[in-house]
Amino acid sequence: MPPARTDRTARKNHSSLLRRVPELRRHAAVCAVGALATAGLIVAQTEILARGLPRLVDGDAGAVGGLVAALIAVGFVRIVVRWLSERSSTVAVGAARRRIVTGVVTRIDHLDAAGRGEVSPARVGALVTSGVDAIEPWVRSYLPAVSFAAVVPPIVGLRILLEDWISALILVVAVAAIPIFMVLIGQYTDARQRRQWATLQRLGAHFHDVLTGLETLRLFGRAEAQVDGVQRVTEQYRSAVMRTLKVAFLSAAALELLATLSVALVAVTAGVRLSSGSMALSSALVVLLLAPECSLPLRRVGAAFHSSVAGADAAADLDAFDELPLSPDGAFDVVSDGEVVVAGFVARSDRGARSAPVSFAAAPGTLTAVVGPSGSGKSTLLGAISGEVGVDEGSITLGGVDLARLSRRARRRLVVVVPQRSIPVGKTVLDSVRLAAPDADEGRALAALAAVDLEGLARHRPDQLSGGERQRLALARAVLAVEERMSHAVVVVDEPTAHLDEQRGELVIAVLERLAGRGATVVVATHDRRLIDRCGSIVRVSPAGDPAAAPTPAAGPTPAAGRTPAAHRPAHTTHAVSIPLLPEAIRGEIQTGIQSEPLTAPHGEPHGEPQGLRPAIADLRWFNRLAPIARLPLLKARVLGVSAEASTLGLAVAAAWLIFRAAERPSFADLAVVAVAVRGFGIGKGVFRYGERLASHDAVFRQLGSIRATVVARLSDLVPAVVGRDRRGDALTAMVADVDRLGDLELRVVGPAIASWVAVIGALIAVAILSGPVVLVLGAGALVAGVLLPAWVLGASAQVGGDIVSAEARLSAQAVHYAEVAGELASADAARPTQRRLLDLDDQLVALRAQRSRAPDAATALTSGLGCWIAAGSVAALGAVGPAVGPGGGPGGGPALGIAVLVPFALVELLAPSINAAEVASGIATSARRLRRILTTDNPFREPPAVETGETGGTAAGASGSRAVGLSLCHATFAWPGAEPTIRALDLAAAAGDRVVVRGPSGSGKSTLAAGLVAFLRPTAGRYDLDGVDTAQLRSDRIRTAVTWAQQDPWLASTSIRENLRIARPEASDEELFVALDAVVLGEWARGLPRGLDTEVGLDAVEISGGERQRLSLARVLLSNHRAVVLDEPTAHLDVDTAQAVLDGVHAALAGRTLITITHDPESPESPESPENPAQPR
Repeated sequence: MPPARTDRTARKNHSSLLRRVPELRRHAAVCAVGALATAGLIVAQTEILARGLPRLVDGDAGAVGGLVAALIAVGFVRIVVRWLSERSSTVAVGAARRRIVTGVVTRIDHLDAAGRGEVSPARVGALVTSGVDAIEPWVRSYLPAVSFAAVVPPIVGLRILLEDWISALILVVAVAAIPIFMVLIGQYTDARQRRQWATLQRLGAHFHDVLTGLETLRLFGRAEAQVDGVQRVTEQYRSAVMRTLKVAFLSAAALELLATLSVALVAVTAGVRLSSGSMALSSALVVLLLAPECSLPLRRVGAAFHSSVAGADAAADLDAFDELPLSPDGAFDVVSDGEVVVAGFVARSDRGARSAPVSFAAAPGTLTAVVGPSGSGKSTLLGAISGEVGVDEGSITLGGVDLARLSRRARRRLVVVVPQRSIPVGKTVLDSVRLAAPDADEGRALAALAAVDLEGLARHRPDQLSGGERQRLALARAVLAVEERMSHAVVVVDEPTAHLDEQRGELVIAVLERLAGRGATVVVATHDRRLIDRCGSIVRVSPAGDPAAAPTPAAGPTPAAGRTPAAHRPAHTTHAVSIPLLPEAIRGEIQTGIQSEPLTAPHGEPHGEPQGLRPAIADLRWFNRLAPIARLPLLKARVLGVSAEASTLGLAVAAAWLIFRAAERPSFADLAVVAVAVRGFGIGKGVFRYGERLASHDAVFRQLGSIRATVVARLSDLVPAVVGRDRRGDALTAMVADVDRLGDLELRVVGPAIASWVAVIGALIAVAILSGPVVLVLGAGALVAGVLLPAWVLGASAQVGGDIVSAEARLSAQAVHYAEVAGELASADAARPTQRRLLDLDDQLVALRAQRSRAPDAATALTSGLGCWIAAGSVAALGAVGPAVGPGGGPGGGPALGIAVLVPFALVELLAPSINAAEVASGIATSARRLRRILTTDNPFREPPAVETGETGGTAAGASGSRAVGLSLCHATFAWPGAEPTIRALDLAAAAGDRVVVRGPSGSGKSTLAAGLVAFLRPTAGRYDLDGVDTAQLRSDRIRTAVTWAQQDPWLASTSIRENLRIARPEASDEELFVALDAVVLGEWARGLPRGLDTEVGLDAVEISGGERQRLSLARVLLSNHRAVVLDEPTAHLDVDTAQAVLDGVHAALAGRTLITITHDPESPESPESPENPAQPR
């Protein structure tokens, strides 16, 4: 439940929405006109009943026809007015979605690097899906409710005042107290609700981190603990929410109590005065029928306010998004050339200056190297040249124009960026390279790919490429950009050879020289000695406090360029394994754990699951079986709910009986019991509703905690083999949005339906005693309002429900992907095609939602007039039987007549929420289907049954013994699910304590081998042994107690350094943490931070450099107790000296353990001078 807002904040957020979406202002005007029309209809309906019913009581059968016709006419007009209001809401919601999504998509392209760092891809996906969805209740419920509250009570109150000032005085006192209680309770609960919102935010952040980091958590045996953590955090959230709801629901209870008591007091007072002859029956009916309309709009505002808060929060999120920093956009569109001049630039972070002042000039046609230790600010300098990082100190000019004065479009056309971590963009590799020059013909695009040795993969998907291939693809895009659309260009390149073997590293260096030869200004950050020696000038970036960086002439190539001195080579490597590159025809099928198609559907269909009423009901039943609510809390909530609804009908029946019985002027003793019943029902309705809300919410929160834990546990079994990193967005949606929506099944569908129908059936039984024909009319009306219309809405909504879920998933995935690649698209000036695709998807979603809204809009409109029509039917039924009309006619006489005619309005009010519940049920069914799709997906790798430790040879099961473990592969073949094998018939042998280097070119499957060694993949052929035990006999979690993997692209949680390191060993002391940090040359860095180990690394570790990120991952591995460690490109982003120091520290810390090091570079510090007995794949 969102936090309560102060009036000023709420008004600000509501005004923000109205300013952002002009169509909402038109909708507000329509709501105001609709409120005026509805107020007039309410008064007209009251006048008709107040004048017609007394004539029926007096036995005037001729009044039947006129009363029936008038009620039918009023009902028809109410239907038309309500339908127009609902359609206006649908149009306004669609317009709001279009404008908000367009604004978000456009602004992402304008953000600078800091702005993109502050907004996660998941947040972008939420803004354009659930964030926009949160505005719908504000449009459909809150705006109309505010209009009604402003218009209806004054008009109705004036009519009551003209009829009876005493009743008007009672209502003025009661209604005036309603907003006072709302304000007082709201102020009391504000702080509590803010704490609850903070808890909810932590819950969402925790889920996001758990899902993103499941691979790492599984590597360290922490995934199962995270299931307990999810349950613990959810329980904390439940406790915090329930403490708040106990107070927050008092506002609704106070509204309910004041409203019902005011009606009860008016009814009792009118009854006493009727019995004494001081008030006419017609006046009493006017007062009784209009009294609820004075408080009902205010109660609707209170109810809608809780929904509107989500919309207001969405507006606040959008305002915060608008305040993110933008890249500079000046007035200059033309520059003379591509000369780069940097004067006194200082790289900064939140922790202060990272580099000494940097000054240099790079002329067109030159190749300039930016060098310096890891974390000194090299990438920040390149970001500043591209305009994506703000220049806080110093200046940068491009072609003689200050960077801040250059227009965004001109700068992006001038500066081409090849980032350190390239993200797949485009449907195919060929499409991806042409992003830089959409008008380039295919031949030139293929030539650019050929320049980096990728032409053979032109028709394959970019997400099938290895890290090094992706880097070369980004470079090919730069080649095409320079050749096709720029007379002069600045190309900034970050670590282009970090993940490449020697041959392709030389190829990339040649391409950079080629770009410079064509007149481009090429500035490259690197640690590669070969590349540095080929550059015309070198800019040394020193950490803050060191002498200022300045360009120096390059020393030129040397015989030893790019090679590590022999003295620095490790002395303990036993042997090496080489993995060849598979033929391109096979490599094109490799998906490296990334599944771009949806997971298997519940009934086996990957797409187009069956839609309609029956599948929706099946999905809802599956959800109830998945996590049934505890019986005792559920029974308590149901009993209280039935009592609350029974009080609603009881109040209407008792008040009607009291008025019409009092008109017969009995003694007061005859009215006393009913008068007490009226007050009792008035009090009971609020009290029972308060208890029901608390009981049902508590039961549902407990249920959702269990579901969240179930989803996390299931996902942990599917990562990364089935649910790759690009599938985490869907998983996050299922975890947060879908699970939360599933809670509405009990709160908004099943619970209210059961309570309403039990109360309605009881009322029908009571009416049957009074009049058989009338109960048939009431029963038919209840069947239409509570069964037929909801079933129609559910069926119609379910028909397009699957399409809407699919459209939402595509929009969310595309938005998340766009946020991930926005930097690369911006650097290539290629964002517009992706933006158009996003907006087209949004238009499709708007059209589908409008289609789904047709049935609910029509059903809601019909319900608004159904009360009049049922009342008309009751009057007609009474007229048809003749003797039931008039004094003494039929059982109960006048009171029976009043009940028969007035109860239909209360009955329809009770069943009207069924329409919205049916629409909600359709959304719940689609969420259940998406959740079911994940939870019923089979793991392609069958786990063997658990065995005793002694059966495994002890090692993999965690028995004590040697610190190292031996491992071997015999003709082993590894493949990702649904793809051709990436590793074929590989032989590898590593005895306990051996150090093995695995090397091979980019894309040869080295990381796939690592995934196999830690049992993320299982051999599809051949054998994998640990200490002579076939791992086919071992469960994967047992294997990972012996073997772990320091990944090439490590995950760090969005928390402190301390908590990230303790993932490996939760009980580690600070002293042990610093020992691990010292081993990877980060100890002094961590000690020098203002907050030390409590320093937050930020979302996706944006607060630290790539090298620091890599070394924190290594330090985490050193803290673990694994007996074999796989290091995947451990020094890819480090300079030679730092790399050697890190490797020395890692080797010392892992002494005695088996070490598998994956590298592409035979000249890296880890590689052997001459491998002994290199095993080869077959």
